[in-house]
Amino acid sequence: MTIGSGADTSIPHKLAKLKSRIVDICSGPINLVILTMDGKVYVTGSNGYGQLGNGSMGSVSYSEPREIEFFKKMRIVKISMRGWHCLFMDSDHNVYATGRNDCGHCGVDVKTELG
Repeated sequence: MTIGSGADTSIPHKLAKLKSRIVDICSGPINLVILTMDGKVYVTGSNGYGQLGNGSMGSVSYSEPREIEFFKKMRIVKISMRGWHCLFMDSDHNVYATGRNDCGHCGVDVKTELG
């Protein structure tokens, strides 16, 4: 069995190899965010509230790490995930948020999910 098969696992398995070395990992209830040395961000898991930052919400889910297209031309230096939302800081110290925002979780005055 490999990670990404969708099956539960009770023993450690190695994640798929990425183009650059992994420097940080954050997990939420049903997803994972990965930051690489070259500032790229990859996500896996469910996207029910837009927390994967792929521009959509709902039934989309990834079983293998997939790069977030929005950040392709940026260098992300810090990631954080809590509950159903993610925060990303770029090399210019701009902060971006995705995911559940019904109580202002993402720090913006939009009472909807941000995908």
